[in-house]
Amino acid sequence: MKFDTAQDFLWIAESLAAQLENRRALLLLSRLGADCPVVYSEEAETARIVRVGARRLRIELAPSFVRAELRTPRDVLFVLLHEVLHRVHGDLDRGEVAKEDPEAHLLANVVADVRINRFLCSEILPEGVALLDRLYGKPTLPGALLLPPHRMLARFANGGGCPDALGIVTLAAAAELPRNVLVRVAASVFRGAGIDAKRANRLARWYRAAWLEGRCSHARLLGQLREILKGVPLVPPTFLGDHAERPGKRVRLGRPRGRRAGHGSAIEEARVTPDELADPDQELRRRVRAALEPVRAARALEPWDAARVVVPGLPGRRALLFLAAGVWPSFFESRVAPPEDAERVHVYVDVSESTGFAWASVYGLVRHLGALVAEPVFLFSDEVVPVPLDDVWQGRVVTSGGTDFDAVARHVLAQRFQRVLVVTDGWGLLDACLARALSLAGVSVFVVLTERDVESPGGIVDVAREVWTLPAARSSRRRLLHSRESAVR
Repeated sequence: MKFDTAQDFLWIAESLAAQLENRRALLLLSRLGADCPVVYSEEAETARIVRVGARRLRIELAPSFVRAELRTPRDVLFVLLHEVLHRVHGDLDRGEVAKEDPEAHLLANVVADVRINRFLCSEILPEGVALLDRLYGKPTLPGALLLPPHRMLARFANGGGCPDALGIVTLAAAAELPRNVLVRVAASVFRGAGIDAKRANRLARWYRAAWLEGRCSHARLLGQLREILKGVPLVPPTFLGDHAERPGKRVRLGRPRGRRAGHGSAIEEARVTPDELADPDQELRRRVRAALEPVRAARALEPWDAARVVVPGLPGRRALLFLAAGVWPSFFESRVAPPEDAERVHVYVDVSESTGFAWASVYGLVRHLGALVAEPVFLFSDEVVPVPLDDVWQGRVVTSGGTDFDAVARHVLAQRFQRVLVVTDGWGLLDACLARALSLAGVSVFVVLTERDVESPGGIVDVAREVWTLPAARSSRRRLLHSRESAVR
């Protein structure tokens, strides 16, 4: 396709997203505008999103890549959404992999691209795009890991001895196949890339889990992949950008004391000095307190029940066995909690580096909520880290760089919390199944945003009972697509 200016890409992508009636695609594209223009750049090898200044981004496209590879509007939409999702997933803020370790840097890019392409192929372009076939359709490592499963089945099913898989045309259809079908085809492809059968089978299981299950964080997937491919000669594929290390000056924050979480994670520690903690706006304090105190107010009217509060729980093992047998249980398990568990809210603070500008205000808000906050406070980026309230009062920050709302949802469900307050910039994705699980479990989610005008599709805001914004929050200056949105409606 021929484009007079790089901004023509945005118009083409918006037009296709409107035709597909995909609101998520339109909302993601709405992040592109004055604060994130699309430009041509000879410095980019393919396409990439980079920071220009503290609060602005830019998507750069290599003219040679545009001429050779972007042949259809679907290719254009895929590439632009791919770059925006690097921002949503927090890939610009990861600092765990330095370029001094080329192999780790290469595999970090692979993991980031797999997670993004999985979302695009499942939520926006189910059939995938021909661009991925052209870039990754050869049996090489690690490039073959970036080919979606339904496209791998279409290209290599006969060679893997699975002709029945040839009719699979979407990622969802590939997920419905028996587990061993994709593993067998993928293992045959990886053996063709020159690795032994045992390692090929392990890699095939990793490939299926990364593409079709999506339960692991970036750090865990990277740790598993590095372990499997240790010592294997790798051929660097053509990436859509290089996002494993944030551009610009890198600040080392020092090592945490006594804790290192997850496979391959690199948790770093910083500190906001107590003198820097900002007093929150009185109106925001009043509104947040009013929303978080209903249980305490209700208990004041019922002193006879002061001894115990029963908090509904998820169905236990006994109830699940009855349900599996088609019998409705007489009783569902509940757990008896002390009154303070019901009166207090469990706080999750987003400490990804894109929220660093607001840490003083966020920690100040948590401090001023006082007795409403349950112990401990949970800091999250790619992983959830509990810290004592005393550490919050001292301004301790523990972060691994990215943003993962799935990790928060899993932690809330595992702990059976009923009321949680999430303080975040709103940028990140929440798996639809986990969002439904939070709703079914009756979890009340309250959100305080550190950015204004955030409308992140499929994020934590979608499941929030109430949403507030810090008065000092910076504006995201989101460009609304009124005409495109009206076409979708």
